[in-house]
This record gives sequence, structure tokens and C-alpha cells, in this order.
Amino acid sequence: MTVVTVPVADRPECIHALKVAVDLAKRLDGQVMGYHLHPHRDDDRKIPTGSGSAKGALKLFESVAEEAGMPVLYKLSARKGSAAHWREMVGSPDKVMHIIAPVSDMVVVSRPKGNGKGATGKVARDFLLEALRKGGRPTLVVPQKKIKSIGKRILIAWDQSRAVTQSIQSSLPLLRAADEVQLHCAGADYHHAPKAHHMRSYLALNGIKCRITTSRGLFIEDELEEAYAAMDADLMVMGAYSRTRVVEQLLGGTTEHFLMRAKIPVLSTHSVG
Repeated sequence: MTVVTVPVADRPECIHALKVAVDLAKRLDGQVMGYHLHPHRDDDRKIPTGSGSAKGALKLFESVAEEAGMPVLYKLSARKGSAAHWREMVGSPDKVMHIIAPVSDMVVVSRPKGNGKGATGKVARDFLLEALRKGGRPTLVVPQKKIKSIGKRILIAWDQSRAVTQSIQSSLPLLRAADEVQLHCAGADYHHAPKAHHMRSYLALNGIKCRITTSRGLFIEDELEEAYAAMDADLMVMGAYSRTRVVEQLLGGTTEHFLMRAKIPVLSTHSVG
């Protein structure tokens, strides 16, 4: 993954997502694009930026990059090795993500507190939903807590959908770099679609060794969390599927649980169909 994009504000909830973005880019020999958002003067929505606003956000970005030994660049330039690039844009999350997400290999965002309620929670929710909806690229949702490692032991939540297939295909560089990959089926492969063993063969052809585990599929969220804990995983890859483009109806059931409420990192790509 060459380009890892992360929204940056001078707020505590941004620190963990920023550190994850920098760490992944460094491990994959990629580039971090840190974007600070300025609200448009005609936009009535208030975007909480925290004390210091853009200056504070830049200081946070520089400190995290420096801690990782990554140079910060303020003008785009071709270079070998990882670097952290700083950008500032004017607009709302929907308009900004419509521009930057499609030209990213991954977008890293913080999981909203309180299921996206309150001023800061709503902004975090907007970034999450718009990254999924507008980009067509994998979105990594990070819990607001310190993360020891991410992407070394990956659990794939397999359900035969096009969405999870797209998430897997978009995540191949990350899967190749993992120490262990497991594909968990919560329920039987009964759809007229690729089976778990087909995906395992596909991953093998891409140089990724993967084992398959199963559960009954009666309580899908619980079964996936149990499989995640049993593996001692540090990342879940899953699909985000919807039959509508309306943001409010994007999340539901298992998707909403893991993207909005679970306490683990989740990487997902949105599919509409």
C-alpha cells in the first residue's frame, strides 16, 4: 500500500489513528498523507478542531512522524523510502473524502465515541462513512486506544459477498506482510458464489498462506469476536455491503457492530449492489 491517508486534527482521538497510519506506511515502505480539514466559511456545520487548530494538528503530525523516524514533507516530491506528507484542505468530510479517498490505497480513521453521537462523535462518524462511501478503497477503522500491533495476525470475516472479496483484494499487500492469516466462516457457504476454499486458493496464488475455521453462524458477531480472540488477532478484514447509497442506511447488523461499536481494528471496503 503506497498511499495511506489519515485525517488529522488537534484532538486526542486522532493520535491512535495517526500512529497506526504512520506505522503501516513505514512497514509497507509507503507514504502517509495527513490531511487537516478547514470548514468552509459558508458551511453552517461546526467542526471541532481542538486547541491550536491547524498549527496544533501539524505539530501532532510532525511529532508522530518524528517518533517513527519518518521525514515530513510539505511539498510533494518523488523519493525513495517512506515519508509523511502534510496537506490542508477546505470543505466538509463528504466533499474532501470524495477527492482524496479514491487516490489513496487506504484511509485510516478513528472509531467514533458513543456510536457517533455528540459534536466530535458526529464528525468522526462522517469521516468514517464518507471514507467508505466515496472512496471505494479499504478503510481502516481504529479504536481510540493504544494499539500494540496491527496487521500481523489477520482474521478475515468470510461471508461469500462481493464486498469481502473486494476488501481482501484491496488488502493484499497487508495480507502478504502478515505473520498469520485466518479465514473464518460464521455459517455455511451456501450461496452461489466463491466458497472459502476458493478464496484460500486465490490467496495461495498471491503468496498468502491462509487457514479456514468455521462456526455455526447462529450469533455471527459473537462467533467472529470469539474467533478473533482465539487467534489473538490484531486486525479484522470484512466487507461493508449495502443496497443503497443513502449514508444513513449504509450500516446495519454485523457491519455496524464491527465498524461502529467493536473495540478492535477493522478494515473494510464498501460495496453497493
